[in-house]
Amino acid sequence: MDSMEIDDNLYITKHLTMEGLFTKVDFQRRKQPSRCVTVCLGLLCAVLLAGNIGQFIYYEIISPFASADPTQASLQFSGDRLQDCYDASTAERKQFEAKLSNLTEDKVQLQQSYTALTTERDEFKTSFNNLTNKNNQLQASYSTCKQESDQLQTSYNNMQKSLEELQASHNNLRATKDQLQTNNRNLQREKNEFQTLSFSLRGNRDLLMKDKDRLHSRYNSLQNEKEELQKKYNSLVKVKDVFEKDINKVRGKPCERGWIRFHISCYFVSTWKKNWALGRQDCIARGADLLIIDSRDEQAFINGILPSRKQF
Repeated sequence: MDSMEIDDNLYITKHLTMEGLFTKVDFQRRKQPSRCVTVCLGLLCAVLLAGNIGQFIYYEIISPFASADPTQASLQFSGDRLQDCYDASTAERKQFEAKLSNLTEDKVQLQQSYTALTTERDEFKTSFNNLTNKNNQLQASYSTCKQESDQLQTSYNNMQKSLEELQASHNNLRATKDQLQTNNRNLQREKNEFQTLSFSLRGNRDLLMKDKDRLHSRYNSLQNEKEELQKKYNSLVKVKDVFEKDINKVRGKPCERGWIRFHISCYFVSTWKKNWALGRQDCIARGADLLIIDSRDEQAFINGILPSRKQF
């Protein structure tokens, strides 16, 4: 029975390649169900035919000869053996009938399985066609993606070069930035120094402006004083000229009697005791004035002419 079993196998093979996903469906049937059932029925008919032949031989040929022949005992033994064979054949026939019934049920089940497999095969064919279409679509999409990938790779390479250039520019800018920051710090320090110096100079400028204003005021004052002094000087020059004329006249004129000459002046020593006002009036009446000592020589002269008198 193992050799007569139906072995229908369904093989589905899927291949994944660079071109896409291919699915291969193989339907393989080793033996047809109808062929198996025919073989079984043929064997069963042969067994039944053999049993009928044995019965015919026993009842038609062996039994008459057994009653007339003295060797009936041996024939009886042979008949028993045939009966046993018949019984065995009958039992085997029943077994074959049971197996036939089982095979019929298996046939029905196999037919149903075959129908289901056929339907499933059709579905697989439809799925295969759909998968083929999808595979073609995926292949087209793959080609498009491949082109886009190449374009993206080119763009990536260009971006990588641009990135390297930008990185170099960034490094240069960073170095420039550091240099500028250093310069900025130096300039800030110099600015602070200049501000400090500016504040100091501003304070000095304010002081100088004040000094300038004060000096300008003083200059104006001195200028005014100079003008006044110049006027005085001019007046003094005129007075000097007058005095020189008078001096020349006086030098040429001797002192009056009782008067003592010293340089260009004449001195009179009065013996009267009077106060300052009366004494000055007396001097003015004489055409002179009270004594005013202007130099050491004049002091020594006065001390010489008044050795034992009180000095005026």
